Amino acid sequence: HNFVNHYIHLNLVYQLLMGQLQARERSLNALEKSLDQRLDEMHKLEASIKKMLEEAKGVRDEKLKHLVDVYSNMKAQQAAKVLETLDENLAVKILSGMRGRQAGEILTYVEPARAARLSEALTNMQIPFKQ
Repeated sequence: HNFVNHYIHLNLVYQLLMGQLQARERSLNALEKSLDQRLDEMHKLEASIKKMLEEAKGVRDEKLKHLVDVYSNMKAQQAAKVLETLDENLAVKILSGMRGRQAGEILTYVEPARAARLSEALTNMQIPFKQ
């Protein structure tokens, strides 16, 4: 009789523990599903951001090409005056997009210290003058 009570007690404890284990497993499965959904959303967001960055880079490249065209079509003195007012990094990018002779002519009209800095920045760039 004591053995039967002990067996019943152990069986109840076993069923209770199994119920808790199954509940925890269901909870973990739900968490895993939620994490998978969030990871999928993050991958989609990452792809969307990459696409936006590529589009922004394309727009920036087009704007820079347009600026190179604009400055290339100005007289050298006029282009130099305007380049002197621009951020040096932008000025270097514009000059690097021009033919070497044209950029050189513009630099002759730029204030000497700034022309030296721009020239140094141009030589440090990976992009050589277009010939």
